[in-house]
Amino acid sequence: MRSKKQQDELEQIFWALSHAARRKILTYISQNDDSSPVGPIVDQMDVGWSGTNKHLKELVAAGFLEVERSGNHQIYKLNREPFQAVIKWVKSV
Repeated sequence: MRSKKQQDELEQIFWALSHAARRKILTYISQNDDSSPVGPIVDQMDVGWSGTNKHLKELVAAGFLEVERSGNHQIYKLNREPFQAVIKWVKSV
């Protein structure tokens, strides 16, 4: 049985994956050496900077992305650990 914390983390992971725009962001970053500045990510989206920023924050909160700041630039880096949590859950059901 999973702890409350583990259940909450899994819920956050599935919430992050539930929106097509967030899956599009993850796909884009994974196809670009697992990292990208925010500008090219925004260029891939149909929702503009504000909407993209909202989705990026959700992905960071769920652990899929890490943010590296360099001056005024933000680089988003893919973290594959949450995918492992999904795989583990799928195997358990």
